Amino acid sequence: MVPRPGLVVRAAIRCVSSAFSYIENVQNGLKKFIDEVEPQIEYYDKYGVVVEGMIPAHDFALKKISTELKELKKLLPEDILDDRR
Repeated sequence: MVPRPGLVVRAAIRCVSSAFSYIENVQNGLKKFIDEVEPQIEYYDKYGVVVEGMIPAHDFALKKISTELKELKKLLPEDILDDRR
């Protein structure tokens, strides 16, 4: 049985629509994560270690999180990031 062209088109539209919904959901999830985490990371980036010479156990982790957060932000379109300001 050969599928009717209308069915193929509708299936393709559903597939594209589903892909766009997925992308939108991922972008919204990333934006929410950035909105929640970024203020703390910006504070850390600005003030860092409180007492020079004393490195808290979490300092390496925060540096890594800060770096990766900046990389993650590069993946999102500017208009998504601008909506939160």
